Amino acid sequence: MAHDPLAQLKRGEVQLIDKDANERDSSYWAQVRPVPLTAEERSDYHKKDSTEVIRKSRPYQDSLDRQRNELTPTKLLVLGYTHSNTFARRSFSVQPIFNELQYNTVEGYVLNAQATYAQRTDDKRFLTLTPVLRYGFQNRQLQPSLSVNWQLDPVRTRQVGLEAGRTIENFDPNSQLTPFINSLYSLLANRNYAKLYRREGAEISYLWEPLNGLTVRGAASYFRRTELFNNSDYLWHDVAGRAFTPNLPAAAEAPPEGLGFGQSEAAVLHLNLTYRPGQRYVTRPDGKFNLGSRWPLFNLQGRFGVPHLLGADVRYLLLQGSVRYSRQFGLLGTSAGQFIVGGFVGKQEGLTLADYHHFSGNRTLLAAEFNQFQLLDYYQYSTRARYVEAHFNHHFNGFIFNKVPLLRRLKWQEVFSLNYLHTEQAGHYVELGAGVEHIFGLGRVDFYTSLQSGQRAGTGLRLGLGF
Repeated sequence: MAHDPLAQLKRGEVQLIDKDANERDSSYWAQVRPVPLTAEERSDYHKKDSTEVIRKSRPYQDSLDRQRNELTPTKLLVLGYTHSNTFARRSFSVQPIFNELQYNTVEGYVLNAQATYAQRTDDKRFLTLTPVLRYGFQNRQLQPSLSVNWQLDPVRTRQVGLEAGRTIENFDPNSQLTPFINSLYSLLANRNYAKLYRREGAEISYLWEPLNGLTVRGAASYFRRTELFNNSDYLWHDVAGRAFTPNLPAAAEAPPEGLGFGQSEAAVLHLNLTYRPGQRYVTRPDGKFNLGSRWPLFNLQGRFGVPHLLGADVRYLLLQGSVRYSRQFGLLGTSAGQFIVGGFVGKQEGLTLADYHHFSGNRTLLAAEFNQFQLLDYYQYSTRARYVEAHFNHHFNGFIFNKVPLLRRLKWQEVFSLNYLHTEQAGHYVELGAGVEHIFGLGRVDFYTSLQSGQRAGTGLRLGLGF
């Protein structure tokens, strides 16, 4: 029997809504309907058909758009603004001013103007264009860039992406330190935690789901990376005895000559495989909607720095595997965890801090993500060797607090966390956390303590969202 990718894809399909389901004519229903419609049913269907025609009409959709497109101060400052043309299937969005104004010690005050244009076609495909103009008022440099995403198939998840231009990047691309939090800590506490570099070049990527539950992403990129230095020491509040640190961080695995790199060229190939066995989903005319699975999510990825290609001076191979899971235990609550193992293998040439593997730390009071390290310094244990990382959270969902009348009325819920890291330089690093979530419906407070090689390394309180 010939291999049929579409049949493989449909394993796990629990519902299929055909694109012609709402377009059948009366002769079709007369053939398949065992019992004729009553007069009351015919009248009801006629009203519904008429209502649907009105809802799809341009005057009706334009009237709704006029309400949605109204510009308000809240949208402009906090939520962002989207102008939609539903009939033409297109929209234009801009970020809120709250996100576009930033500060860092490299660029000073920053205007990061970003807009997104989206166009959907009749067959449910869509194209998005996201231009960004970034200007630093202290270094007086403009950084233009453009991202393009074209969804070719909404059912089998085929997408092509392109990024090109000049950007300012955090050495840790997955850092939970947002530009807003870094701006506040820089201006109010003399803490310039984010360390940045300039990146110029392009990346092209392809995302595909060949089988249900299996997602493949491949990418090729070429970037020139440039070391940057502090240009601003502006403050809103000066903390006595505390000064800004250099833009290049201290790291335990720094080579003898230091982490400074001036300028570096990197040609990199990326491959990312994600697989969730037993994934269930619904197929609708506008796409495939996953319903999850009781099985964990498995991930394999590789990153290869290709030496000498187009003048590239970086060579390395990074391999990583991970397992992510979530499990419910009835009244005892829900557990979620992730286990990661990886490392650099083979010959290395010309690695910069931008090529290292980073661990998402946090040195602020605010936690953007509670499933990451909360006391670990941002770049201290960034590595170019092997590593093991694990994260575990258990949400008791009120199992303990519900037994205390006052706490039960508050509807607060308890949570426990454990984070683990092992590298050659870090040794065995552990964080233990206990906290309370659903405070006033959405708040969360956790207290953490860290241990390194069995000795207490630090403690800290973290505030965030937990609902």
